[in-house]
Amino acid sequence: MHTQHNRLTIAHLLLWTATTGVALAYLVAHKPPPAESIGFASFLTQPGQDVEVEMAKARQKFHRQLQKNYRIGLAAAPVYGAALAGTVLAIWRVLTLRFGFPKQPGHWLLIVIASLMLAHVAHPWLRSLLNWADGPDFAWSIFMALAATAVAIGVREPMWRCAIGLLAFGFGIMCVAYVISFYSNPFEPPGLFVVGILFVAAFPLGSLICTAVDLAERKPYDALHWIGIVSLAGVVMHFLAIWGAARYSTQ
Repeated sequence: MHTQHNRLTIAHLLLWTATTGVALAYLVAHKPPPAESIGFASFLTQPGQDVEVEMAKARQKFHRQLQKNYRIGLAAAPVYGAALAGTVLAIWRVLTLRFGFPKQPGHWLLIVIASLMLAHVAHPWLRSLLNWADGPDFAWSIFMALAATAVAIGVREPMWRCAIGLLAFGFGIMCVAYVISFYSNPFEPPGLFVVGILFVAAFPLGSLICTAVDLAERKPYDALHWIGIVSLAGVVMHFLAIWGAARYSTQ
């Protein structure tokens, strides 16, 4: 069904090195500020507590969390570098009319991850552009819904199309939830948010099932497909590491 059109070459490794450097440069440029420069819009304390002391403790705790997330991000940079490299390669193939990438499911996963990165990078800019408090998240959800839908259409395998369709459907539901919250009480987000998040979270699970079936059927995917699979696993591990660092951080 699939042929080995995309062999891993030194040029691919060099491109990956360069895009990983771009990811690292972005992270370094957004390194967390010193603890003393962190401010709070409001700060509540219990009666009898020293406000300055409690605020200093809160700053240190928040700074430690930012530093953990920063180090986790540095460790995950090669994963996002691979996604950027896959996107650059896809654009180059289109420009040079050398089609065949992206073609296999793992190729498209690299595009999905790169889309997620682009949405994350654009989020601060959207925050300064849109007046609505949830505007940046709404725009982010629209972009990801459209990107995931385009990828699902591009994937030829029905099973993989369904897996990526979970992602598109999840972000689509979140878009509807943001619209509902705009016309309702903003302090009571609709339950559709949870439904959308569940569909988004089901996407990696669906991809895992597809991968297991592909391995059982011994489909002859190329190396770049498997790089996409590993990259998706890396993104999941990145989010789990951030969650774990926040959940089990020391007081």
